[in-house]
Amino acid sequence: MIEDGKIVTVLIASPADVVEYRSVVEAAVLEWNVEGSVQAKVVFVPQRWEKNTTSELAEDTDAQDVINRQVGDDADCVISLWWYRLGTETPRAESGTAEEVKRQLAAGKHCSAYFCTRAIPEPARRRPNGEDQQQALGEFRGYLEGQGLVQEFGDEDELRRQVERLLNRWAADITKDQARRRKQEEAASLMAPRRPPAEVVHWPANAPRPGITRRSLVHTIREHLRQHQALLSSDAFGAGEVGEVARAVEQCMEPSLELAVELAESDDQIKQDVAPLVVDWIEALAVHPSRGGRVWKNAIRGYGGLLLSRLLVMAELRSGEPTLSAAVFHRSVHIPERGRVRPLLEALAGHRVFRDGADQLIDPDAERKYTPISDHIEPILGRYSPALTPAAIDGCFDLMELVVSLKQVELDDLPEFGKYTWTARSHHFIADALRPVPEGAAKTYEQRSIERLFWRGTDFHEVATGYDARLGGGRGVRREAYHPLTPLLHRTSAHQPIKPWGDIW
Repeated sequence: MIEDGKIVTVLIASPADVVEYRSVVEAAVLEWNVEGSVQAKVVFVPQRWEKNTTSELAEDTDAQDVINRQVGDDADCVISLWWYRLGTETPRAESGTAEEVKRQLAAGKHCSAYFCTRAIPEPARRRPNGEDQQQALGEFRGYLEGQGLVQEFGDEDELRRQVERLLNRWAADITKDQARRRKQEEAASLMAPRRPPAEVVHWPANAPRPGITRRSLVHTIREHLRQHQALLSSDAFGAGEVGEVARAVEQCMEPSLELAVELAESDDQIKQDVAPLVVDWIEALAVHPSRGGRVWKNAIRGYGGLLLSRLLVMAELRSGEPTLSAAVFHRSVHIPERGRVRPLLEALAGHRVFRDGADQLIDPDAERKYTPISDHIEPILGRYSPALTPAAIDGCFDLMELVVSLKQVELDDLPEFGKYTWTARSHHFIADALRPVPEGAAKTYEQRSIERLFWRGTDFHEVATGYDARLGGGRGVRREAYHPLTPLLHRTSAHQPIKPWGDIW
């Protein structure tokens, strides 16, 4: 089956001292395409001046000018490699490679820089201009570090891993930009005058849907709550074990989770209009009167609300407009088992929804007392983000869980237990989302979303400290085993510079 995709050209730029590493990067890009391009629907095409330019002579021009016109300026991204030389000066910049990087930065395109840490060969040191080249490169590295983050590599394998991680990030960004453009086009059509549908009660999965309106949403929510209540009252729910009950709730929630993604990607004006309905919907799914019988059976009645709320947060964090998530975060309700009014987020906490049944759901043979339900929930929510690569889904889920945990701490509650370990990709994804930006610089969509989800003037240093303390909590598991990025949270909240990743884990 033929599918649409995005072709992205990647310029591999470097002085002559690292020419062999250009081949390593080219091979890594082609290798990534074998699997990554199918999932992300993005194909990266490597470009090198020695392979993708042709001879061209003209007055008032130079070789670098020809390279710029033929490959440099048309490239979508640039990967620059450096060791001990800056390169040959051009009429416009310190060197040809420096000129290519600066032109990409000025055009607002994806740029990255990797510096080799191998020892400089002795013949290179003894060259007449060897020290001058090293000094010039040091000054240019300072310029690049002022533009963002540069990274280092010691050998070909490390460089290959760095490039793979970079391409995963670029693919996620490109896919997100495409989804945003589609959302803007859909929002424009939604805002056009239209006759409301006579009645909408339930949309089959993957079926085309009419525009979201309050009227259509009311009908849909009522029908879903009716089906959900029928499930909770059924004999199967009463007699089933944790895993059976959880999977029954998940199946019942499928159409609603699809609708939640559509809501999260709607125009912000539409989301403001339907936000009260959505929060009432989640509250009805999450808060139920206590009944007799097994404790976990009462708690798991809120599982549908947990799934719906977490998917909304996960989707809206990528949009920069978390209108529905903010409404959930700031709603207070009466929680029967607590006997008082508490934040709705407290009723949606994973460790409360599953109570003593979590171990049975995730790993019946687990010896540890606190099994992370995140391992069960992430694949479920990931199915509703088909535009993202698995690596991006992993990062989005872990960032969502971290944001929810921080909000729970801000509301004076226990944070989510979360995963015991994060992948390196999640570390980088979340670190990018939390990274402080220079004054006046554009913030990421995730940063804009996080700002709206917390109270104005929130002291994130204090929240991060409370987060650390609560994750200790006497559970017999080191808090570092959950979220090793708490040092980054402290530095982010204090606006301190972030050093290379080695000192974070």
